[in-house]
Amino acid sequence: MAPILNNIVAIAGLGMFIWIFGTNEANPHSLDNWGDTQTLFVAGFSTIGVVSQTAILLIPVFRLRLGLRPRFGWRGVGLGQAARLSVWTLLTAAVGQLAFLYVMRIATIPGAERLRLQEAGDPAAAMLPGNAVLEVASQLYLLPHSIIALSLATVLFNRMTRASQDGNRDELRDALSHGLRTMAVATVFGALALFALAGPLGMFFSGGSRQDGVMLAQTLTILALSTPFMSANFMMSRVFYANEDARTPFYIQLLLAVVYVAGAFAIQFLPVNQIIYAIAILYMVGNILSVVISAYFLRRLLGHLDGPRIANSYIRMGYAALGSAIAGAGALWLMGSYSPDGFAWQNRLTALITVVVVGPVMLVAYFFLLKLFRVAELRDLLRPLLGRLGRGGPAAPAAEGGAPPSSAPEGTPSVEGASAEARMHRPERATTSVDTGLIPRISGEFDAVSFRAGPEPERTAGGANSHDGGPQEKSDGGYLPGEDQPGTARGGLLREQIPLPGRRTFQGKAGENPYFKQRRRRKK
Repeated sequence: MAPILNNIVAIAGLGMFIWIFGTNEANPHSLDNWGDTQTLFVAGFSTIGVVSQTAILLIPVFRLRLGLRPRFGWRGVGLGQAARLSVWTLLTAAVGQLAFLYVMRIATIPGAERLRLQEAGDPAAAMLPGNAVLEVASQLYLLPHSIIALSLATVLFNRMTRASQDGNRDELRDALSHGLRTMAVATVFGALALFALAGPLGMFFSGGSRQDGVMLAQTLTILALSTPFMSANFMMSRVFYANEDARTPFYIQLLLAVVYVAGAFAIQFLPVNQIIYAIAILYMVGNILSVVISAYFLRRLLGHLDGPRIANSYIRMGYAALGSAIAGAGALWLMGSYSPDGFAWQNRLTALITVVVVGPVMLVAYFFLLKLFRVAELRDLLRPLLGRLGRGGPAAPAAEGGAPPSSAPEGTPSVEGASAEARMHRPERATTSVDTGLIPRISGEFDAVSFRAGPEPERTAGGANSHDGGPQEKSDGGYLPGEDQPGTARGGLLREQIPLPGRRTFQGKAGENPYFKQRRRRKK
């Protein structure tokens, strides 16, 4: 909701700018007529959007009644660890930006040549793609990543952090696998949709110029194919940050920066009309390589990445997206979009109509093929939306026998099923003391390890209280699994296990607790 409000404010600001200062076609904006008023207008609405995005988040905070109060001073707020992490994060951003600036420097070469040809009156200038083509194509291919991958990674980051703090590598691997497979439902389709609709999109975002639209479409087709890889690398990097490891992403970014700088250095020697396309290929290679490098470091951390299950899901989604792209290509052919004088190439309006007509056709075909290929991640992606519409049921139960979901290949163990089964058999943790009914507080925090709920004491067949009938054998599971008990409470060769606070303790007569051996009276 907060980002949506920011976008609404930004769009409203741009609308007011056009209403006051006019469009670029009617009143061209240049350095000669651009003043402080225009700058303050654009920057002011950008700032208002950020402030409104922050302010709207205070509404749920007040509703939750968290009791947040301002705290002055720096001691005890955890800035030491945050500072160490921020140093590596800033270094990662700095390396990435420096590499990006060098690539952009190479990308400006065709633009300078295009201006020189235009001044000389050479018609070849219209055939030369400039840096603007690369920027617009980059913004378009970032859309699936920005809308789906960023949102999903933000949600799953809390789950990854919790698993990392608990030292649960299986849960951390499961969260990563779930995120990669779920976001692929959108990013794989987005890649093929941008590839199929590159022509009409290029015509629309180039301002109605056919030649510029063709160059934009060619650049977009190259970049679009790497969209799933870019989103996958972003999700994989969240695992490192969940482990409070900001150093490994720095090393990954450093390796990628070397690739980008070396590739851009070689690209500058190509013919001028091929530089922009070569940079697009460099971006695509970098996105694919980033997944390979991140996977190498993650295997050292997690052991394995649930690869067969992820690959199986991506293959099924790829087939479904390919089928939808074929359906879209057929619709484009029927509308004459593959002809230079076709409907989509008439003007910006016809290009927009083409996208509006063909896009839903591809989406319907994609959903149908996902259902046909039994891709279970589709419901995971749509569950929040279906829940708001009152149609989102609970998560699909695991198949009998612990079989993996439909998207997993045969013989692949189900990580989610195993974790769900473990949670089902795990003893319930108490939020109040079972004995006193009070909420135990230690240093203002609830100690979930020491305070737990135990089962009711077993009763005999006759209905008599087991406390009065003497000690009985302990159940197989006991109160808690052995690995879930503090080491100081476990029994050994020389002493019995110490019952933990919060269990159902004996409330009968003194000296008759069945969970303790009777002390022998010392002979005087």
